[in-house]
Amino acid sequence: MFISSPLPFIAAYIDDLSQAIKQYDPNLKLTRIQKSWLAFCIMAIFVTRTLCWAKFERACLGKSSPAALSWMFRRAPIPWQILLTASTIALIKRYGITRGRLAIDETDK
Repeated sequence: MFISSPLPFIAAYIDDLSQAIKQYDPNLKLTRIQKSWLAFCIMAIFVTRTLCWAKFERACLGKSSPAALSWMFRRAPIPWQILLTASTIALIKRYGITRGRLAIDETDK
């Protein structure tokens, strides 16, 4: 496996997500590094079919260690509290959804 750059639909999603975060709160934004990291993680999940830092390291041919990859997740000032909301808004806009119900199911927790 080899990850060098995100697929076009992942890059477009990250751009839409960044715009949705700005619309939600003009004081918040994703930095270029945060956008790159999120794009890499989505691409790695897509390629490896798992959420595992060690597999991500192998997928990028060892260019990043699991500690470096997980640091951004644990320490970066990404606006996690609004990421789900912004992501939902971005997807609704992208696909032109005008009606429906959105339910979050956490019964497995």
